Amino acid sequence: EAMLLGRPVIVSNYLGNVDFTTHETAYLVEGKMIDIHPGEYVFGEGQQWFDADAEQAAFWMRHCLEEREDVMKKTAAAKKLIETEYSPLAVGKHYEKRLNEIGISLHHE
Repeated sequence: EAMLLGRPVIVSNYLGNVDFTTHETAYLVEGKMIDIHPGEYVFGEGQQWFDADAEQAAFWMRHCLEEREDVMKKTAAAKKLIETEYSPLAVGKHYEKRLNEIGISLHHE
């Protein structure tokens, strides 16, 4: 939603959001994986957290205030990506293509 609204996005460079947040469309924050200890999370045994680098996140926040030209370039690219690849029409076309690939037609004769 923020990308569609032309707002700068600062996110962790980890898992699902990197499907649509790239170095061209968002400010990605690096980090490291840390083990979840007993009692920290329900059913967390053997799992890990992504621990984002707070200093890097703060850097990107300052950058967004100080480097307006870069922010405008990145937010324009982000908005374009969301409009072209993730709008209801674009997503519908992806679904239609996949349904056609597996032999399900949406068009009735």
